[in-house]
Amino acid sequence: MSPVRRRDLVVLALGLALASWLLVRSSYGSLPALHWWLPAPLAVLAIAEALGARTLRARQAAMANRTGPRNERRYRGEAVPVAGSRALVTPRVTVA
Repeated sequence: MSPVRRRDLVVLALGLALASWLLVRSSYGSLPALHWWLPAPLAVLAIAEALGARTLRARQAAMANRTGPRNERRYRGEAVPVAGSRALVTPRVTVA
C-alpha cells in the first residue's frame, strides 16, 4: 500500500464538489449566483495558516536537531512557545 498522491485527492475533492453542487442545484431549483470575491477572506486565512504551520515545523525541526550548549543558547527563547504549540496540536486520547 502506498500513500495517496495529492493529485488524486484534488481530483476526488473536485469531483465531489461538482456532484454535490449538481445535487443541490437539482433539488432546490434556482440558487443565487456566487461571486468570486466571497471566499477571498478564507483564502487569505488559509495562506496565513499554511505559512504559520511551515514556520512552526521549521522551529520544531531546529529544536529536535540541536545538540550541545552552543545551540541551547541560540534557541532558548523559542523553547516555550514552540513546546506550547506542539502541545496544542498533539492528538490526545481520553478514556472516560
